[in-house]
Amino acid sequence: MLFEETERVLLCSDLMHQLGDVEAVTTDDVVGRYRQAFETYQQSPVLMDYVPYTENTKRQLANLAALRPRMLAAMHGSTFVGDGAAALIASGDVIRQGERCWRRRRSDVSAPAVLIDCAAGG
Repeated sequence: MLFEETERVLLCSDLMHQLGDVEAVTTDDVVGRYRQAFETYQQSPVLMDYVPYTENTKRQLANLAALRPRMLAAMHGSTFVGDGAAALIASGDVIRQGERCWRRRRSDVSAPAVLIDCAAGG
């Protein structure tokens, strides 16, 4: 990661990763797009858990949010222009929820992930 202070741009690597053919710059909901990418990857035995969540994750995202970035430049997807701090905090919620709601089948790690219904307290 790299933060450019003058324009307040955070080059955020795979954070805010988005799938598909998207526009270069957006003010739209990148957290929703990140959630979609994260959930898609959780279904793959190869890419599952590529972004783990720990208490350190939360702390590091809070540190990045404290920079108050105006732009989040994702390696894959649109550059987001807007409240980067709020988007970073929300991305932590996406990762944390993914850790709680997606579980690997213990007997066969090559099997696809099993979605646990989060609304039911999974």
